Amino acid sequence: MSSSLTGLADTSLLMILNLKQIPTRYYKLALIVLVVTGNLFVISGIPVMPLFYMSAGFLLIRFLVDFPSLCRDVYLVHFRKRWSSSFPQAYLLAGKMSVNIRKNKGIGTIPHLHDAMVRYSDRKNGGYILIGEPLIERLSESSLTGLLAHELAHLKKSHSAQVYILILLIGMFGLPPYFFFFPTATYHIALIMVTAFMALALSRLSWYHEYEADIIASRYVGHSTMITTLQQLEGIVNRPRDTFTHPSYKKRVERLRTSK
Repeated sequence: MSSSLTGLADTSLLMILNLKQIPTRYYKLALIVLVVTGNLFVISGIPVMPLFYMSAGFLLIRFLVDFPSLCRDVYLVHFRKRWSSSFPQAYLLAGKMSVNIRKNKGIGTIPHLHDAMVRYSDRKNGGYILIGEPLIERLSESSLTGLLAHELAHLKKSHSAQVYILILLIGMFGLPPYFFFFPTATYHIALIMVTAFMALALSRLSWYHEYEADIIASRYVGHSTMITTLQQLEGIVNRPRDTFTHPSYKKRVERLRTSK
């Protein structure tokens, strides 16, 4: 994969990274209102469009508020990323988990980023992991291994591919029915409704992916190690509540404890 394509792949993660900070109840409520009011108007003509546009306006304002943070993340990932050879445990763990990561540029570190993410490159070269330096500095060695196992589990289960497939399916089969069966569905209304539904579906899928990655990682690093990893992350990452893409660390620990 060329460096330009790698950079584009990194950027595609940043919106999801940014959505991690949004409290789920407000975001999902606005999306549900969009879907319900839009369908009520298109299907039955009920005059609920003020609510529709109020919800769309809230989401737009929320995006504009978060836009500086998104720009900061783009800058960090594109211009401050450093490829590292200091994580031999990542490659040993990848071998145990039967996950293919790039031999060169397989692990990258990013300053000032309190998070980690993973990306699939291609079948031949595998994927790569990006880890914020604050996590590397503050996590214990065993918890850092637990974090790496969690990210490798995302690669093992092809979670990125599942996200893209869901987007493709909703895009292909979500928009056409509105135009074929409901002539009152203007393009922008239908597009907003389908996008809102897609976001809700992606949120649900993302939560499932997080739970699944925790459980898979625990099989390789140990149940107690993975629980400790999540507990340490909770103290480092300022994300105590459920967000759009991630359940709270407390919920993830509880799910992990009941998965034995």
